Amino acid sequence: GAFSTALFGFFVSFILSFIFLKLKFLKSKPSKEIYLSLVKFSGWVGLNRIISAISGRLDLQMLAVLSTAYVTAGYSMASRISSIAIIFTSSYSAVLAPRFSSIGDKEKEKKYLIKSTLGAVPIALITILSFVVIGPFIKYFFPDYIDVIIVYKYLIIALVPFIFTAPSVTAIIYAMNKPKYIGLYSFPQLAMVFGFNYLFIPVYGYMGPVYTLAISNTI
Repeated sequence: GAFSTALFGFFVSFILSFIFLKLKFLKSKPSKEIYLSLVKFSGWVGLNRIISAISGRLDLQMLAVLSTAYVTAGYSMASRISSIAIIFTSSYSAVLAPRFSSIGDKEKEKKYLIKSTLGAVPIALITILSFVVIGPFIKYFFPDYIDVIIVYKYLIIALVPFIFTAPSVTAIIYAMNKPKYIGLYSFPQLAMVFGFNYLFIPVYGYMGPVYTLAISNTI
């Protein structure tokens, strides 16, 4: 089912791309310098996405090995629901990126960074308040996983620092043009996630990955 959904999304995007772009782009001949600049800039961002995807799945994989199936299933449910915070943050970053890339003045960039950080406050509050709706939802539809409510609550809190990284990370990439910093940080982040999960999961079970997420996001 998940594979079919992904495949369907790919074909829809593929068809719409040709509808809107036509075939003119096939005749374009970008210079070598354009390709090199694109690889240089987006390569570090791509590296960060790849490693983040790996570290973002480590919690479930390590729970499956170091804990029980019940704990793994419960945490997986809470993690999936709490991904709403990641969606909000990614959307906010996408909105900030064009603005940061077009300012071109350090003082204005600093002011906009402050404004955009303050703009993340409502997103964080909405994410936290989602517990009011999600808590009863889990309790009603998944009565066998009541513990998931507590896990979800703390997962949301652990993701709040991540929400506030959206303006700074976007500024580093698009205003400072230093995606290398983001790419390089991926390696210690992956090491932290693995190390803390390895230490915390056998002791705290459900909450092990939550503590790990809180620490890595705060750093």
